[in-house]
Amino acid sequence: MKKTQKEIAADAAQGIYTPELNSKLNYHTEYLLRTGLYFEADRDDVRSRLSEAIWRGAPDYDETLTDFCTYAERVLSNRVKNLIDTAARRKNRTPEMLSLFHKEGKSETPLAELVADDNAERQFRLMEIRDEIAYGLTLLPRRRRLLCKAIMKGWNTRRISKWLHISMKTIPAELAEIRKVFVSAGIEGWGGAR
Repeated sequence: MKKTQKEIAADAAQGIYTPELNSKLNYHTEYLLRTGLYFEADRDDVRSRLSEAIWRGAPDYDETLTDFCTYAERVLSNRVKNLIDTAARRKNRTPEMLSLFHKEGKSETPLAELVADDNAERQFRLMEIRDEIAYGLTLLPRRRRLLCKAIMKGWNTRRISKWLHISMKTIPAELAEIRKVFVSAGIEGWGGAR
């Protein structure tokens, strides 16, 4: 026997979703991950936030206006917009990392000299590595830059090949080319490049 829209909404209020609702949750989760504001590691958290929006909104559902899946789509769309806005504001509040050679205002003293001595060398090396990697990435074509970023996010080869529309068998060759570029740029110790 087919469930009524009210019964589907009652189930959703308890976290029991139809295949169509699960499909909508998966779609919106993937969309948020593709924005770049959330990482692959955030997948479960993002999905649970979207799921929470459905079960919290289910008691307000009015079956005389629309079916529950259409209602859930609106709820999810609004939640996605709110999550994007929140993540973008958080990203804008994150201070930009400055080079240790940066001089604040009219000062002639670089930031490296303002860092405590016991921490300065380590901080300086970390900044150098970050700058080297950023420079190395600028030398790569777009697809290889995306490949590096996907690897840094911890994606597996199947997902990378699907995302970049390349064969999984070509990824090792792409990595070898990336290593050559990094070695030629003098970044020999990063990412196993020797």
